[in-house]
Amino acid sequence: MAKLGYDDLKKMSMVKKKVTLVCPGVFTDYAEWEGVLLSDILDRARIQDDYKQVIVHGLDGYQSYFSPEEIDTHLIFLALKVNGVTLPREHGYPVRIVAEDLTGGKRVKWVDRIEVK
Repeated sequence: MAKLGYDDLKKMSMVKKKVTLVCPGVFTDYAEWEGVLLSDILDRARIQDDYKQVIVHGLDGYQSYFSPEEIDTHLIFLALKVNGVTLPREHGYPVRIVAEDLTGGKRVKWVDRIEVK
């Protein structure tokens, strides 16, 4: 099992992208997010290409599932910053998922671990 801590993520290559997060009926938030591509994390963990899904678990018990196709065709990353500052707790500090063009339910806050099956 590969382990990456918060400090390890901060040292990795980052992407920066303005993305609108929508939670239907609750909020819409347009911000610039910065973090590490989920695909880069899988590469660093030397995950084989024949995996079926990636499960991202949050400290609050929430989890989200990503298929290899979603990871290959969408910008999905673990955000450490929003609008140039360290991610605040209400946005999911220390790390949250930002998944461009995927439903709000895919965006796990307070990421604790990533499981590959």
